[in-house]
Amino acid sequence: MTDWSQINRLTLKQYRIMTEALKLRQIDEEFAAHREAYLGFVVKAERQVGKYKTKAVYDKFEKFYDYKAQIAKVGGEFQSEDNSQMQTIKERFREYIKKKKTE
Repeated sequence: MTDWSQINRLTLKQYRIMTEALKLRQIDEEFAAHREAYLGFVVKAERQVGKYKTKAVYDKFEKFYDYKAQIAKVGGEFQSEDNSQMQTIKERFREYIKKKKTE
């Protein structure tokens, strides 16, 4: 909010909600920073191969995070939702056609 007239019209409840939202947003930002630091550590992780050699646990990013699989997973969720809705619509349309024919 940058308009003083809007700020002056805020109720105490609205102010508290906005303050809480700001604090929650800050917590989300801290979480993202910590997650990024942790992931940086995980990506650099190595495992022992033989007596003196080490090898990266994740030699390719795709092994660490399969972006395409995640997209497909979300797409599948929405597609199955769409399919069930389309089935319902088809069934209702068939019932409507049957009723029209019997009338």
